[in-house]
Amino acid sequence: TNVVIMLVHFGPLKDGSKKHRLEADLIGKGPAWVATNGRTAKGTWRKDSVTDPTRFLDGKGRPIPLSVGQTFIQVLPYGTPMTIEDGAVPFSPATLRGPTLEL
Repeated sequence: TNVVIMLVHFGPLKDGSKKHRLEADLIGKGPAWVATNGRTAKGTWRKDSVTDPTRFLDGKGRPIPLSVGQTFIQVLPYGTPMTIEDGAVPFSPATLRGPTLEL
């Protein structure tokens, strides 16, 4: 599982409605945090056009690898207060330690 936080600009949704809804501007780039395997990397998100994929890059411009599985993406407006803490590495049979049973 991966969790991604993207900071983006929001503006009025230009749909002719009087409901004052907002639209996220997802074309461009901005700050991002990617949490995977118990670690959080600060980097940037980048999307060059509507048809291009959103990419997540580390501080040196290299792609941040995501773990196999689900990815939750939270889009927040600039200025949103947040706290980010590292979590624990998920359980894996390879990390299990204990007595071995010989047959």
